[in-house]
Amino acid sequence: CKQLCEKLTLDRIDSLNENLLLRISRFLLLICSCIVLLKEFFQLIIQREKYFREIFIKLLELQTYICTILFSMDLNYCTQNTGLRCKWQWECGALGIASVWTLLLFVFMNSLKIGKYGLLFVSVFLTFLKFCLIYVFIWIGYIIAFYMLFIHKKPQFTYILYSIPKTLAMLTGEYDFDDLFFPDGKVLEGSEAAMILYSIFVFTMNIVIMNIMVIFWELFVFFYTKEI
Repeated sequence: CKQLCEKLTLDRIDSLNENLLLRISRFLLLICSCIVLLKEFFQLIIQREKYFREIFIKLLELQTYICTILFSMDLNYCTQNTGLRCKWQWECGALGIASVWTLLLFVFMNSLKIGKYGLLFVSVFLTFLKFCLIYVFIWIGYIIAFYMLFIHKKPQFTYILYSIPKTLAMLTGEYDFDDLFFPDGKVLEGSEAAMILYSIFVFTMNIVIMNIMVIFWELFVFFYTKEI
């Protein structure tokens, strides 16, 4: 990160110059984030078990504050003068932006007295996590199995971490059958076992479990709206 920053700073064609306004903004953002993070810490000490009643929102707030602090920190003099962020800092900033706008959604709904929809969002999210915990073992099994079968054949499964988002995308209906088994119009060699596993995956995960989820959410929304 430091070497890249210095290289861009010394670039004669398009060099990075010091930005005083950006530097002040980062400093204020860092101070405000540290203050609210301390406030959350004192709330945890004072409220104790009451603090975890809105655990989803609290986790979002903590994630936002921590990501903001990491994004605003200057790791060396070059990043301090130019405002350039390291790769992992930029990723923390992206996560912080996503979480803070999610928090703004709840603030907006509560201010307009339509908080029940925010509560519905949280309830559905937490219930979906419980649902995922039931079937997480079969998901892990398919992820590892596809990784073992395609590790030397497809770049999407070169690493186990690559196979996780690819398999999750397949859960949503992105099958890519032709790309997986018929690249360039030719049959992928040694893919017989993968075809069998793929067929079982489509049947069990995309047909059976997705239908279970649809019925489950219909019943959940029905009973939730009935209680309201």
